[in-house]
Amino acid sequence: MWAFFLRFGLKLTRQQAALACHQGRCDEDVARVAAIPAVACQLRNIDDETLRAELRETGGWDDNELHDRQTNEHRIVWIAAGSINEEIAVRRRGPGGQGY
Repeated sequence: MWAFFLRFGLKLTRQQAALACHQGRCDEDVARVAAIPAVACQLRNIDDETLRAELRETGGWDDNELHDRQTNEHRIVWIAAGSINEEIAVRRRGPGGQGY
């Protein structure tokens, strides 16, 4: 499934999204998903400034916090996973927000 941002999209499987964004600490799981070759390839194709700009616009981090490339990649994977998980939840609820 795709998570779309203003400047790029990131494709994760449902399983990858579930692994990378859940209750509790996700750091190790996010790192594991970011290291999957198909995900790592997508991340390498995003230049540093584009990645920083996207994260800056979330309002979660300022310029001083956006210097480390690997940390930024993990942040964007975590955000993408959350977006995909939310999309899955909305689809499960169905029309009108009703669960099945």
